[in-house]
Amino acid sequence: MIDGTYQLSRIFAKGWAAARATPANDDADDIQARAGELNPYTKEPEKSRWSAGFVAALER
Repeated sequence: MIDGTYQLSRIFAKGWAAARATPANDDADDIQARAGELNPYTKEPEKSRWSAGFVAALER
């Protein structure tokens, strides 16, 4: 598990970048499903931070 705030911010940024590299879709359920499918992390809090970055990048 990663403890540091800096490391978690980098994981958020990786999720953000992954979202920007995928086609946009405005359906919130589809965004959550794609986040779950593409997320490379399996443990918390990394998994949640990556998903948060992914979703934040696609919200309008």
